Amino acid sequence: MIKRETVFITIAALLVITPALFMVMLYHTTKNPLFRPLGITLERMIEAGQMSDRTLIITNITIGPDARDGQSLDAYREAFTKSFGGFNTETRVRFRNAERGSAITVHYEVGNSVIGPFPIARAADGIRSAVEAERMVTKQRAIQVRKDQAEQQNGSFWVRIMSDQ
Repeated sequence: MIKRETVFITIAALLVITPALFMVMLYHTTKNPLFRPLGITLERMIEAGQMSDRTLIITNITIGPDARDGQSLDAYREAFTKSFGGFNTETRVRFRNAERGSAITVHYEVGNSVIGPFPIARAADGIRSAVEAERMVTKQRAIQVRKDQAEQQNGSFWVRIMSDQ
């Protein structure tokens, strides 16, 4: 004879496992990463080809022809890469030559936004702002991708089954 506790444990396990198993089957059938159990990450969206690149921050360093700074371009690139790495994000560093002057300035491009310019001595002041802007742009892109997928799947087999129509 089956004990009462065993029946309750079996029912509880089935209630927990069945939705996850259904979502895994749905994911494997549709190959849509939104159906993956335990949520979706940006890395998975990039792997699925639904986002092109996670690197949204471009660090532009403009160096005047009369600038006297002992740093090499590689030293600047490494410093900015490490600084953004501390925020668990990436940057692409580009260098430009100014037509005149001795200033070294930095500005950050995130999507359509430009943060700066900052003198090189205060370049760190814009890093946190650039990281926050990058996170907002990434979130907006993910929301837009989800909306686009929902519009594409409006007439699909699974949507008709899951909807009340």
